[in-house]
Amino acid sequence: MRTLIYALLALVHTGCQTALGAGILPEDAARPCTPIVYSHSMITRDGSESHLTAVCPDGSQKQRLTSDAFDDYQPALSPDRSQIAFLSDRSSGTMQVHLMDTESGSIRQITADLEGADDLVWLPEGDRIAVRAKTGDETWGWMVVDLDSGEVQPMPGWVRDSSFQPAAFSHDGKRLVYLSSSDQAGRTSPGKELRIRNRDGSGDSALTPGLWDYRSPVWSLDDRQIAFLSDQDSPGEQFAVYVVDVDGGSLQQVTHPMFGRAMSLAWSPDGQQLAVNDDQSLYVMALHNGEMKKLFSLEAPDLMGRLTW
Repeated sequence: MRTLIYALLALVHTGCQTALGAGILPEDAARPCTPIVYSHSMITRDGSESHLTAVCPDGSQKQRLTSDAFDDYQPALSPDRSQIAFLSDRSSGTMQVHLMDTESGSIRQITADLEGADDLVWLPEGDRIAVRAKTGDETWGWMVVDLDSGEVQPMPGWVRDSSFQPAAFSHDGKRLVYLSSSDQAGRTSPGKELRIRNRDGSGDSALTPGLWDYRSPVWSLDDRQIAFLSDQDSPGEQFAVYVVDVDGGSLQQVTHPMFGRAMSLAWSPDGQQLAVNDDQSLYVMALHNGEMKKLFSLEAPDLMGRLTW
């Protein structure tokens, strides 16, 4: 993690736009940080593009990590923080899995034949990635990608679902929290269910009561709690941040409904803060006192995508 911190700061120091850094800064360099990485989508004269960007949690030293005219989405730091996985159309015109090395900034293409992809999740061992992609029968399903061979296989025990929302593994690799839109019987408006299950697909159960618009579940460092976004106290209007125990108990609303179109949530590496964005603005919240700080806002029509911290 220390290497990533200094490497990102080296990037800011040198002004390089295509690599994460050139090495360790001298002792008198600016105070290091553990950066938040996100995707930044923008309109250009040639259409639109999206880049990966890093920023310190105090809002300083914002720096673009990719700069070519491609769409780079869904950044996700590896379990050891040595790589950033992301989806990009830079190689084939369709979304494929790529890896960026956080020391050198080099980018390596992993898949070549996905017909479409919209989400990815690191498997806890760090040598494979689960990616949600189109299957041969034109439906969407979870696939597992071997990072050494590039081989893509169906993910056993994972239910196909159309919620198109991020899933997240526990840090011990045993459980998965995800969103499902399959239970819609009797509803006149769309909703999702926050669910938890074992890695092999067993033990599937609802984590929260009712069907609402849930987004971006993330695990605490000790795997005892899950934070998420929901509009359950302001249906269809504003999102709030919630925290719940993994057995479904002690559900707490930790912010008032304040996010108009909340997109992503990320737990800090020290477990003390949460980052949240709502399309154009990035916030950081201290969990011990609920203090919320707005770091910055993008200018419309630019948008901010998923966070990883």
